[in-house]
Amino acid sequence: MKDFETLLSGEMVCTEKGVFGIGTDSLLLADFINIKKTDAAADIGAGCGVLGFSVSKKAKSCLFIDRDPAATALIEKSISENGLFGRFETLTADASELPKELYGRFDAVLCNPPYYFGDGREPLDEKRLAARHGDLGVFIGAAARLLKNGGRFFAVYPAEKLFSFSSLCEKNGLSVKRLRFARKNRESAPFIFLAEARKGGGAGVKIESDVFTEGL
Repeated sequence: MKDFETLLSGEMVCTEKGVFGIGTDSLLLADFINIKKTDAAADIGAGCGVLGFSVSKKAKSCLFIDRDPAATALIEKSISENGLFGRFETLTADASELPKELYGRFDAVLCNPPYYFGDGREPLDEKRLAARHGDLGVFIGAAARLLKNGGRFFAVYPAEKLFSFSSLCEKNGLSVKRLRFARKNRESAPFIFLAEARKGGGAGVKIESDVFTEGL
């Protein structure tokens, strides 16, 4: 069942129950993203496009990229609903096979990569296997290729995978420059982190205050 949901920033996003929805992790990342009015943005693995639509009042443009045509079809409905034709576009493509003409064109890349790891108690379907076996590297590599030098990559990922995330960023010429951890409450450990990495960035990272999700 398809429906429109309204983001806090006012944009309408077309979702599909059980398939393409709006998660807390995406909303936390949307709040974390810094975008300038002159920025050309790309939302890779876009799903229903929450991240891209959350910056629609700030970014100059946004290209939504997803390999699933059902996802880009939903996004096109949202583009129409929000009157964003011309500034916002879609591309149905795998992050590992992006057209070379897109390389180095973007000031910001936004991404909520899949991170279901399974618990061994049930067989993993194709999408879960993709999330478990290497998709993070594909998305970080795609971000590095899409970004201009000095461009920023914004992502959310499980807190226990921070070292893997940082290592993959460094391997692809991206330096983590800003981090924020999310916790349920003050007594609980962080469960995800929000990161901003810069292409060609130097050493040094800013650790921001944790955000608490209980009650959100």
